[in-house]
Amino acid sequence: MNIKKGADILFQFKDFLSRFKLLLQRKVVKNSKSRHLEELEIKKNEKLSMITSHHIKRDQIDNIVNAYQQLKTMDKRPMDAMIQYDNLGLPK
Repeated sequence: MNIKKGADILFQFKDFLSRFKLLLQRKVVKNSKSRHLEELEIKKNEKLSMITSHHIKRDQIDNIVNAYQQLKTMDKRPMDAMIQYDNLGLPK
């Protein structure tokens, strides 16, 4: 093997190593970005599920309203008769 051929092989190997290093760095950066985006998506979904789980559904509201409407009236007098007001309109 002559010196020129050995130098060419060494140069090609160094070039390969530098390109391989850049490729690995790009892959690591890409993976960390995608991992970060996945974590953000998971957190967003967790918050959405937490928010929606605390909401009362429309049929539950209807059931509450129906149950309230079916309650018997304890005192059939009008509200003005139960609460006396003074001249300023404040309850006594």
